[in-house]
This record gives sequence, C-alpha cells and structure tokens, in this order.
Amino acid sequence: MGMKVFAECDCGFEAHTKVGGTRGGYRSESYFPFFCKRCGLVSVNVAQKLSCPTCRSMDIQQYGKSPITLEPEVHAYIQYSGYFADQRYNYCPACKRYMMNFVIAAFID
Repeated sequence: MGMKVFAECDCGFEAHTKVGGTRGGYRSESYFPFFCKRCGLVSVNVAQKLSCPTCRSMDIQQYGKSPITLEPEVHAYIQYSGYFADQRYNYCPACKRYMMNFVIAAFID
C-alpha cells in the first residue's frame, strides 16, 4: 500500500510526494521522497534506477538520512521497504533550513 504525503515548511513551502506503490504495481513503481540538488523535493521511483524523475540527475539524497534530515531515523514516520523518514526536521528546498515536515495526506491501495 502506498500513500500521498504532504511536505510543508514554516517558510510557506508546500509540495506533494508519494511513498510506496499500489498492490498491483509496486514492483515497477514504488516511490520515496528524495532531495535533488537541481530540482528540490522529488518522488523517486525506488523500484527503478535511482535518479531524479525531472532532470535525471544522480545527485539525489534520500529524506530520512543525513544530511537531508537533521535527526535521521529517530522517529520513522513514513516508511517503505528499507526507506524511512522522520516527520520533522527535514531540509526545506525553499528556505534551506531543517524545518520541513511530512504529513500523511491519503493512503493509496
């Protein structure tokens, strides 16, 4: 089961991202939030080659690990397979502070 996640920061930054996949397609499409140095917050298909879906950059870093999350894997809020991310203290691509939060918006079956 997958989920839609809302990312928000005190600076006003807002974005949607996906976590996981659906029952029928998780082997070919499974997502997790990453930070792309060129594009910012993106949903990367972890079932395929790990690259930015927008610019194809390989310079991406998974949320939930240093240096993109201030306290990595302390409070796993969103998770999929071997990927975990905390709800708070994530790097915001807009203001460059560790104030971005993830909020689960909906579950996808």
